[in-house]
Amino acid sequence: MEKITTDDDTSPAVWMAILSIFIGFWSSFLFWLVYRGRDSYVANQSKKMMNFQISMFTLGVISLYMIVHARLFLLHSLIAFLLSFIGVHENGYLHGEAFMYALLAIGLAIQACVWVFYLLVPIIAAINIHKKKEFNYPLTFHILR
Repeated sequence: MEKITTDDDTSPAVWMAILSIFIGFWSSFLFWLVYRGRDSYVANQSKKMMNFQISMFTLGVISLYMIVHARLFLLHSLIAFLLSFIGVHENGYLHGEAFMYALLAIGLAIQACVWVFYLLVPIIAAINIHKKKEFNYPLTFHILR
């Protein structure tokens, strides 16, 4: 990581990183609005944080869809299995339970990783920003340039 060449105060960028844990995307968006014309370092860190927040939100939505979809299919499979005992449904289990269990496990794993990244990466970013080091966020889609 390279050192910041300016002598500007990095405390707004540190606060932005810490506040993003609690208010998410809005902290980086508000800091970017305020500092985009005054301090290029804070504006740059705000854009990086917004990209990170958008990436984590996208991964969270995808994993949530996987979890909900798998749970609905497995619930339907369980109902079909129970109805087969009383003769309403003849087939018993529906095909594809193993795939749905795998989908559920992958969705839960992604969701856990998203939460860990959502909580730890801003703290690591705040520490690096405070040390006046350039920080690049991991697992980030670079949407905003």
